Amino acid sequence: MKVNKLRHRLHKEGLVLLQHGEGFTITDNGSKTPIEENFPNLEAVVKWHTDKHANRLNDIEALEWDTDWAKFVEENKGRYE
Repeated sequence: MKVNKLRHRLHKEGLVLLQHGEGFTITDNGSKTPIEENFPNLEAVVKWHTDKHANRLNDIEALEWDTDWAKFVEENKGRYE
């Protein structure tokens, strides 16, 4: 059941989890920047997913979001009061 839940989460991000005799492979089938990562076991897949695809912004993305949000607030002052 753990494999199916992980496959579902990865699918939401456009990734595919393949299981084979030597372990697991994550790929995006070349649809974006080519990704193909190989893992010996499911625990390594979970660790990679947690480290690389957290639901958090990095510093540059956070600064960009803050700038866009401040611009939105300025443009819409008084509109939603």
